[in-house]
Amino acid sequence: MIIKINNLCKKYSLKYQILPNKKAIKVFKDTNNSLYFIIILSQNTVDTKIGRIKNTNTTDYKSIILLTKKIKYEKLFSGHLELYGAIDLAEDLDVLMKEINEYLTEWLKFTTKSL
Repeated sequence: MIIKINNLCKKYSLKYQILPNKKAIKVFKDTNNSLYFIIILSQNTVDTKIGRIKNTNTTDYKSIILLTKKIKYEKLFSGHLELYGAIDLAEDLDVLMKEINEYLTEWLKFTTKSL
């Protein structure tokens, strides 16, 4: 999946960085606008990760796309997170990449308008 995201980043002239814990990918065009793909592979860590996201210094949850299996929207809503999106990792790779591409396209439209 990382190779595919790399290809999408090249397509849109974006940079990306795999964060040290390898559980998130930061995509950016410039230093002011970043989009984070946060990967949660274990359902046991969903609540913990949501808590960590809420406790970070950033208040811009709308720049986060959550990638996890069997998305439990009630946990997201009860955590009061307004994420940019959520992608179910149970889908096949082609569907995942189509969704990631759509999110990147929309994010680029939004960030280009705000510049």
